Amino acid sequence: MTAGPFLLVTMGTLLLAVGVGRRSPRAWLAFTVIGGSAALGAALLVLFGSADWEWRSAFRIGGEPLHLRLDGVSALFLALVGVLGSAGAVYAREYWPDHHYPASAPRGRAWWSALLVSMVLVLTASNGLHFLIAWESFA
Repeated sequence: MTAGPFLLVTMGTLLLAVGVGRRSPRAWLAFTVIGGSAALGAALLVLFGSADWEWRSAFRIGGEPLHLRLDGVSALFLALVGVLGSAGAVYAREYWPDHHYPASAPRGRAWWSALLVSMVLVLTASNGLHFLIAWESFA
């Protein structure tokens, strides 16, 4: 088994969390926790014996083909992003609820998920241009 399916679930659910973050706190929390758990699963696969994961696209972004890679060092940090991203979402659900903060809570949920997506891209980007794009979106 490779880390690829786990990373696909991670990115898919976190992007769904960005989309539903403004409308549905429960769905946002579920998608964010599933995405964080899948990121942790991908990281543990690479850390405990599976080979490094690598993917190259057939399409180009900025004139370069998209190249993603997960090795041991990035897997260690991906595990941290998965655990802390999920824990932060669970904490935020009670700490910053809609009934106390109706204007900022929905935006905060969407931005939290967008931050996690960009952090995963920073950790997996193997091309300098795409790393810089992901870094700027993260920052």
